[in-house]
Amino acid sequence: MAQTPDHPLVSPCKPPSQLRNNLRGSTLDGIGYSVMVGTGENFFPAFILALGMGEVSAGLVATVPLVVGAAFHLITAAAVHRLGSYKKWIVFMAGLQAAVLLPLTLTAGLNIAAGWLVFVMAAIYWFAFLCGGAAWNTWIAFNVPPRVRARYFGWRNRMLQIAVLAAILTGGFVLRGAGWAREWLPQNGWTLEFAESAPVRAFAILFGIAFIARCFSTYYLARQSEPNPLPIAQRLVPARDLARRMIHGSDGRLILFLVCMSIAAHIAQPFFNPFMLKKLAMDQEPDMYSLMLAAPLLGRALALPHFGAMAQRRGARVLLLIGGIGLIPFSVNWLISDNFVFLFTTQLASGAAWAAYELGMFLMLLDTTRPEERTSVVSQYQFVNSCAMVAGNGLGALGLWYWQSSWNAYAIIFIASLVARLITVPLLLRTHAGSPHAPHLEMDTLAVRPSSGAVDSPIVSSLDDHPTRH
Repeated sequence: MAQTPDHPLVSPCKPPSQLRNNLRGSTLDGIGYSVMVGTGENFFPAFILALGMGEVSAGLVATVPLVVGAAFHLITAAAVHRLGSYKKWIVFMAGLQAAVLLPLTLTAGLNIAAGWLVFVMAAIYWFAFLCGGAAWNTWIAFNVPPRVRARYFGWRNRMLQIAVLAAILTGGFVLRGAGWAREWLPQNGWTLEFAESAPVRAFAILFGIAFIARCFSTYYLARQSEPNPLPIAQRLVPARDLARRMIHGSDGRLILFLVCMSIAAHIAQPFFNPFMLKKLAMDQEPDMYSLMLAAPLLGRALALPHFGAMAQRRGARVLLLIGGIGLIPFSVNWLISDNFVFLFTTQLASGAAWAAYELGMFLMLLDTTRPEERTSVVSQYQFVNSCAMVAGNGLGALGLWYWQSSWNAYAIIFIASLVARLITVPLLLRTHAGSPHAPHLEMDTLAVRPSSGAVDSPIVSSLDDHPTRH
C-alpha cells in the first residue's frame, strides 16, 4: 500500500484551510484514540480478574486476541483496493472498534459480563485496530506535507502520550472509587448488592469513557480529506518472498533475533498485570497500579527524543544494542523488592530500555525495506511478531498453570524469561551494522503494557520519501 518509484507518495497541495482541518482532525483523532487505550484495552486484564477468571486468563487476554486480529488484518490491502479508499476502510474499522466497547460497557454496568465475551471483543478490537492502522500509515501521508511531518508528528505524539497518561490515572481513580463504595456504603438492602458488584461495575465507567473517546476519534477521522483518485500504487510482497528474505542475508538475521526476543520477553510480559494485582495486592491499591502502568510510559516519553537524536548521529544498531541488552534484567525486578519507589524507578528504566529497543528495531527494519513495499512488509512482520508473542505467552501460561499461579510460579516464569533474553544476545550481536545515520521516525502507541510502557508501531509516513539503503 506504499508508493512505487513510478508513483511517489506525496501530499498533494491543499488549501491552507483544508490542511489545517486535516492536521487538527488527526491530532484530535489521536487524542481520542489514546484516551480509549488508557481507559479501555489497558484494563482488560484487570477486568478479567474482577470477573474471577483467574491469573492465567488475565495474562492470555493481553496477547491471544492480538494474534487473532493480526491474522485477519492481512486482508487490508485487498479491502482498500476494492473500496478504492483508505478513508472509508479506516473510518469503518474505527467505528467497529468503538462498537466492541459498547457490549463490554453494558454487561459490566449490569454486572452480567462473562470472561469469554472479553476475549471475543478483544479479538475484534485488535482486528479493527490492525486493519485500520496499516491503512492509516499510508493515508496520513496524503494529509501531512513532507515539509512539516517531522515537526507535526513529534508534537502530535507528545499530545497523545499526555492523553494516555491522563487516561491511565483516571482509570486508577475510578477503580479506587469502586473500592471506596465497597468499603463505605451501608451494608444493607440494595446497597449491599451494589457494593459487592462495584469492582465490576466500575469497569462500565472506564469502558464507557473509552467508547465515547473512540466515537470522538472516529468523527475526526471522517472529517479529514482524501485525494480522489488516490495517487498511489500498491505493491504487495508475497509471504513466500518475505520468508526467503528472512532466511538469507542481514535482514534475516535481524528478524530471527526480533522473533526470538519476542518469545523470550512474552514468557513473562503478559503476567506482570496479574502479578501486580494479586501477588503485590495492587487490586486493593488501584492508584498504585495505575502509577505502575504510567511509569514506563513516562520513561519512554522522556527517553525517545534523546534516542531519536542518537540514532541520527550513530545509527539504529546502537539503539538496538542498548535496548536488547538493557531490557534483559527487567523481568526479575518484581522479585527483588515490593518497595514502591524501587518498582516505580525500575519501571521508568524499563520503559526507556524498551523505547531504545523498539525504535532501533523499526529503524533497522526500514533500513532494508523498499519504500513501495513498506506497508506490506511491516504488516507481515507484525503478524509474525504477534505469533511469537503468543508462543512466549503460551509458555508462561503453561508454567503458571502447572505451578498453580503461586508466587514461585511467577518467579519461575520471570527467571525463565531472563534466561531466554540472555540467550538472544548472540543473535543480537550478529545483526548487521546498518546505516551510520538513521532517519527520523515517529512511533504510534498501539497499546499500553506493564514494564514496556507501550506497544508501538512506526509511523512510516514520518520518514522522508527518499529510497532507503540496501
